[in-house]
Amino acid sequence: MGQKDDHYEKDELDNVLLHEINHVLDQATLKKKLMRTISILLFNFLKVIHLYNVNRDWIANSLFCYSLFITVYYLLNLIEHFILQKKELESDSYSAIHGNSQDMINWLLKYSLKKNIPLFHTYIFNLTYYQHPSVENRIHRLKYEEFFDKNILH
Repeated sequence: MGQKDDHYEKDELDNVLLHEINHVLDQATLKKKLMRTISILLFNFLKVIHLYNVNRDWIANSLFCYSLFITVYYLLNLIEHFILQKKELESDSYSAIHGNSQDMINWLLKYSLKKNIPLFHTYIFNLTYYQHPSVENRIHRLKYEEFFDKNILH
């Protein structure tokens, strides 16, 4: 407490705030919780159908349910990460349109270095393990937004 947060500029923090405001306007947290709830309900539904329709011993049922859970969970996790990464890029775009994309890029680089976040990932790795797009992808999109805003809209 009482220490400046590693020299983030006011304009950079303003753009981060715009990014987060878009999450609130989009109700992203509510949608994320809804996706999680649907995945749990879907798994339980599939489990109940299987347990009531198959006459096998309990070990086979347990193994099948576990395999089903892992498969469904992994697929739903990929879908959820895809949607969340898309929402992150939309919030970055909102920040670029209503603020300054270069300030957001500066903040992303500073924050990534401070938190030791890798700047580059492959798309599949990123989709599997992260809810945010790679820093490289976010910066690329922000630069596109800046170019589009300067050259196309004006």
